[in-house]
Amino acid sequence: MMKSVWNCHQYFINMPKTFIEKCICGEELISKINNYVADWHNSDNKQLLSEYLGMTDDEFFQFIKSENNLVNIIESRKNNIKGK
Repeated sequence: MMKSVWNCHQYFINMPKTFIEKCICGEELISKINNYVADWHNSDNKQLLSEYLGMTDDEFFQFIKSENNLVNIIESRKNNIKGK
């Protein structure tokens, strides 16, 4: 039996992707988070920052506690998506 290869591009069919979705797909570096936060601050976007970044409330709370949690947030999302 051949193991199927997960393709994030098939999972995230809506465009544009959020920061988190781009990180999951390997399209963005985690280290670019501050650029996205600055872009949000400099825009007239009506979304909450957590929504703009693509985080749940709990994920955003973890991120606010420590930016180091961002790696765990993305890895957890990858694992949850691949398991579906």
